[in-house]
Amino acid sequence: MLAEEGADYLAIETMMDLNEALCALEGALRAAALQVTVSLTFDRRARGYFTLMGQGPAACARALTSAGATAVGANCSIGSDDMVDLCRELVAASTVPVLVKPNAGLPEVVDGRALYRQHPED
Repeated sequence: MLAEEGADYLAIETMMDLNEALCALEGALRAAALQVTVSLTFDRRARGYFTLMGQGPAACARALTSAGATAVGANCSIGSDDMVDLCRELVAASTVPVLVKPNAGLPEVVDGRALYRQHPED
């Protein structure tokens, strides 16, 4: 239905598990003859960047590309500085375009309000 109404592509994002992302990609590819982008959310740990389920960016990029993603990437949970490092890893492992959508990092609760320490210029 989305393709018939003029959608240009489908975006799957904020996935925390590669297996769920692969299932979503498969469903999207079956549902419409559109290009599909997939981005996951990664956290920085002592050994590098990983999804909530412990999958690294290179493995995610390769698996999603092999499954038919038009572009792969990351969004949410980390700020721009970490996203730059993560992007390097995704680009090195990917044969399709890489998309990144950082946020202003994780909020800190100060006096009951969410406060983001990263400034828009960053």
